[in-house]
Amino acid sequence: MPASEPVNLKVFASAYGVMLFSFIASRLLLQTDLFMLSALGPDATAAFAIPVRVMFIDIIFAMALGPIVLVAIGKEKTLADKFQVMSKAMSFALIMSSLLVVMGLITYPRLIEYLVHAPSIFQMSTDATRWLTYAIPLRLLCFVASMCLFACGQGRWVSLMYVATLILNAGFNWLFMYGFGWGFVGAYAATFVVLLFELIWLLGFAYRIFGNLPFAKFNIEWLRKILSKIKSEWLRLCSWQLEGLVIIFILASQTQWAGVLSLYGVTSEVSAFLVMPLIALMRTFTVQAAPYYASYTCKQIGRLFMPVYLYALSFSVVAAAAFFISLNTLGKHVYHLSDERLQSWWIYGAAIAVLLPLYTLGYLMRGLYHLKEDYQTVTRTEITIVWLIIIPSCYVALTQQRHDWFFVIILTKEVLIYGVLSVLLRRQTHAESKNQRLNQAKDLDQSST
Repeated sequence: MPASEPVNLKVFASAYGVMLFSFIASRLLLQTDLFMLSALGPDATAAFAIPVRVMFIDIIFAMALGPIVLVAIGKEKTLADKFQVMSKAMSFALIMSSLLVVMGLITYPRLIEYLVHAPSIFQMSTDATRWLTYAIPLRLLCFVASMCLFACGQGRWVSLMYVATLILNAGFNWLFMYGFGWGFVGAYAATFVVLLFELIWLLGFAYRIFGNLPFAKFNIEWLRKILSKIKSEWLRLCSWQLEGLVIIFILASQTQWAGVLSLYGVTSEVSAFLVMPLIALMRTFTVQAAPYYASYTCKQIGRLFMPVYLYALSFSVVAAAAFFISLNTLGKHVYHLSDERLQSWWIYGAAIAVLLPLYTLGYLMRGLYHLKEDYQTVTRTEITIVWLIIIPSCYVALTQQRHDWFFVIILTKEVLIYGVLSVLLRRQTHAESKNQRLNQAKDLDQSST
């Protein structure tokens, strides 16, 4: 494809829709479990929240592995080469998930014992975490397999699997919780069975495409290559997890900040919901742009995908406007915020409405760095901005009783990261163009002589 021909928007939109649906489906699965468990009482609802907070090691590992697998498969040209990468990734996931199970069985119960003191909540959260720990290999293999199939252009079948999973999850929840009388544990037994169904579906479809199951012999060289890439993403995600814990710790340390803490709980969930389509956009962009990376520069790829940038910006502006218009309804009637917190809620809403288009550009910029497999630059930039600028500024705003500014400062993180990454990429592109011109000049001199 010549560099002047833009990307096919219909193809991109279709791939994006499939990716976004997978994100939405995963959230709907959690909401289904929460809905079923909430009928068992407040202790069950409280216990539901514990495993998500405690089981951070395997979640971070999966999130770090995702973009690396997408880029690795997306850059391969033939189906056979894609199958080889998928086989190595699946084998790697199987080995690492087995280690994570052992680590989880040792670590997670102790964390729960330290964090939870209510006897009924402790017992239920311990049972839930045990079931989810045994399910780590299923979860990680399903995640890697789905990412691989997305990168192979087979996301439609993954979406169909999620539709079936949503139906089965609700049915098995009811069967195990009430039909078999297992109560709280029944929801997590249902999760285990549903994950097993997902893995069988994905492996069966992979066998249908490739004619073989996607597992390969252990390759130490490939393992070293992946670990060298994943460590930067893993470090970034650990910093992200720690960032949230530190902010909560700061807000919980003073009784006068209790209201800010409650509003922070709301705004963090709202921000995560608004950012979810942007993460799906970033991953779709990475998959769609990967085949071009070997032939085109980042600047040329940007031109090829300019229609995507324009449409994404347009939709983000519309989404920001819709969110701003609904601020009053959300604040008063959905989240039931007090009058004292409504002012901060309005400032938060106005800030994120203004910044959401910049968030869109920021996540597309991250996609370019993923294409370059330059995870170190993104990690260094994010960690530096968070721990040297955002966290200290948030603390100063709180001590100065500028609670409104606290929420604005948190929202500026992505904008600052986007600005720094843009400058760094521009410098890198300029240096690459300069080196390319020098090499061309040398070639001309050599050919003339």
